[in-house]
Amino acid sequence: MVLTALGTVGYTLLDKIASESIQQGPATAARYGYMFFLVSCGVYTAFLRIFRTGKQSSNPVGLGIPTLAACLNFGAYWLVLWAYQLSRQASYIVAFRQFSIVIGVVLAFIIYKEKGLAVRLTGMFVLTSGLILIGLWGS
Repeated sequence: MVLTALGTVGYTLLDKIASESIQQGPATAARYGYMFFLVSCGVYTAFLRIFRTGKQSSNPVGLGIPTLAACLNFGAYWLVLWAYQLSRQASYIVAFRQFSIVIGVVLAFIIYKEKGLAVRLTGMFVLTSGLILIGLWGS
């Protein structure tokens, strides 16, 4: 948990500082995000080439769903970078990014018919309550 928290703080600080140091606006936030994904793709490809075991998946996924996921991921990251430019406090953006957990839990119940309704609803309630409190009384 501590490593996850440190990682979140680290990438949030880097993204906030970088988004403030470039020209403000949605287009520059999109370019920054594009460059991030381009560099990440190169690093990921290099790691795959170095550490691949040669074992291939027996069920190829195709390109449709991964392409859609990549576009949605880019769009979400672009919105976060743009929000960093608009907001003085990155902590609000980080907190409200976590609302995606609530969306994911709801979709998991609807699409995958997951069990554990009581535990997940409790977690969703606590997370949503925290976000409401941050929105109302955060400074």
